[in-house]
Amino acid sequence: MAAAFSPIWWSQATGNEVYGLNLFFVALVFLLLFQLLKRNRLRRNFLLLAYVLGLSFTNHLQTVLLFPTFFLLYFFHRREWNFDFRTWILAGLLFFLGLSTYLYLPIRSTAGPLADWGATSDWGNFLRHIFGWQYRVYIFDIPFNQMVENGFAALGTVATQLKWPLWILIAGLFFVRLPNRKVLFPLLFYPVIILIYNAGYAIPDIDFYYLPVIFCLFILAGVGAFGWFSSFSKLKQGKGKVEAAFLIFLSASTAYAALSNWGRADQSKNRFAQEVMENIYASAPDGGLVFTAQWDHYSPWLYNHFVLGKRPDLKMLNVNLTNRSWYLDFLQRTLPEQTSGLKEKIGAYRAMVRDFETGRSIDTARIEGLRQTILASILRRAHASGPVYFDAGVNFDSAAGWFMAPEGALFRVYEKPGYYPYSMPPLGFSRTEYYGLPEERIIRREIEGLNWILNLRKNYEEIFGPKSPAGDTRNRP
Repeated sequence: MAAAFSPIWWSQATGNEVYGLNLFFVALVFLLLFQLLKRNRLRRNFLLLAYVLGLSFTNHLQTVLLFPTFFLLYFFHRREWNFDFRTWILAGLLFFLGLSTYLYLPIRSTAGPLADWGATSDWGNFLRHIFGWQYRVYIFDIPFNQMVENGFAALGTVATQLKWPLWILIAGLFFVRLPNRKVLFPLLFYPVIILIYNAGYAIPDIDFYYLPVIFCLFILAGVGAFGWFSSFSKLKQGKGKVEAAFLIFLSASTAYAALSNWGRADQSKNRFAQEVMENIYASAPDGGLVFTAQWDHYSPWLYNHFVLGKRPDLKMLNVNLTNRSWYLDFLQRTLPEQTSGLKEKIGAYRAMVRDFETGRSIDTARIEGLRQTILASILRRAHASGPVYFDAGVNFDSAAGWFMAPEGALFRVYEKPGYYPYSMPPLGFSRTEYYGLPEERIIRREIEGLNWILNLRKNYEEIFGPKSPAGDTRNRP
């Protein structure tokens, strides 16, 4: 229960990410491994383990980090786990039965969804999608010293999940007869390899990836509690009172964990993602097209636009996703006016991107040049029919020659430099303190980004505004 009340673990109960289910599979795998080590119904638990592993892979690729532990355990216990050929064949079939959940992807893709993420009806695309091809650029692409810093930061994050009273439980490990190295080393190898692997993974919301390590930490705490009870059993006097006091301590520590983490876990009033979109909507009262490079803006827009049907006059284009061949079809469907007349160029670009995705082409300069040409054409066509905006962080060469005026939370695109009056809407967030949340860095970046743009507007008014020294000589709309 104390584990469930730890900040990162608890956050999975108030969100819609994949890590909660991944944690369930990790716990189930460890349970089955313990049953195998105890030699309880070996064949049945081995077959069930194979099926659970297949299911776990369809949830998160981090499942592969369990395999070094499996190989070591099997190497040390191959005599006890001496399964016959028929059992191995059946285990393989059950593993692939679990993996068969992946078949949903190509089946759904063939139905022609609006956003065919990964275009998985194609066999090559399907394999690249399930093996996380698009995320390879984030793995071990940072300096070694940064990896070391990430590793120490991860240890600090994991350590804070166990409230200080419960750290006393770890000392109870001294009273436990530890398993032999054939069990202990393989099991401890799993959290270590997760820490090493994720230290080289350069993404902002990495904390969730350490949930299996947190799980292992609480297992150690539980074993430590058992160790304390074992030591109490050797007392000659006052054994019952000591055990009762220790139970009260455990209950109080668990309650303390729940109460101290409640403020972080309570997300009933967390409207941050929606407020980000409301700031964008308020900044573009007349609709138009927003070029963005931030997934944390684009994904809420997708939900608001296609599910809630909110503000159909405002559309967004994710610049980063234009590097994916499947996204080009989505653009042509959702931005028919802005992409009209670009069919041949988009077709040629799609073919080049497909060659790059399949490893047949490495002419990245040519691919990028055509991408910028297409984006520039979309910008011109969109500007001819309505307002065009840039989200913070967008930077592509085709914007050269356009003037960007900060308006609200966005930058509006104009043909010529000058002063363009703008009535600033009320912007901001109802809550600005999210300390302790795994998403804290992302939220802080959003708040700082909005303040940065608002300050740019003040500077813009001072330089281009009517009251500036050069105000009367500036271009007027």
